[in-house]
Amino acid sequence: MLLKNILFEIETPEQFDPPRVSTNILNRILNEPDPRKQIMLANNSLQLLGTGSGRFVYDIGEGKAVKLAPLEPEQNKREAEHWECVKDTAARKVFVEVIETAPDYKWLIAEKVVGFRTDKEPLQLIVNSILETLNNPEEITAAEIGDYFCYSLEGFWSRISSDEIPTFDSSWYNDLKATIQNCDIVVEEFLADNLGYRPSTGELVILDFGY
Repeated sequence: MLLKNILFEIETPEQFDPPRVSTNILNRILNEPDPRKQIMLANNSLQLLGTGSGRFVYDIGEGKAVKLAPLEPEQNKREAEHWECVKDTAARKVFVEVIETAPDYKWLIAEKVVGFRTDKEPLQLIVNSILETLNNPEEITAAEIGDYFCYSLEGFWSRISSDEIPTFDSSWYNDLKATIQNCDIVVEEFLADNLGYRPSTGELVILDFGY
């Protein structure tokens, strides 16, 4: 599902940042046995992209991010297992690629993608494109459009997790639904904040499927 085709109709050039940390420093962070010291080293050396339930996510450059979970590695483990299940399916591009994991899953390296929660420009482009099609744009606000977009996404995940037959026929939808069901992924956790896009291609992606 190409976000650029659906929403923007523009090309998104593939650009990767250079490494943000030397191999030696990164290895020191990944191999630090003390959880508190590990996070301190990461905060001092890497750009923090976000935090979640027991995980800290950092940009390490070259289109990659590291997810540290020194105290609660279960989420990393589930994400790695889910990726192993989805990587050979037709819907693999909808999921963030897992590149490498620690044997105990206390860290995980994945491709870096951009989330709607941190990048408001895609949502603003959506809002603007909708406003331009309205006959009476003054009758609806940008905030209302944004709310509608988020509710629509949440409704989509509800439909894809149920046995409801959609009113449309989409190979993308069918492939994603089959993959989610076969890989036992809990889609109830997919909210609008868990969606984003892949900068190299403009594809819509699920940011966090470690549930």
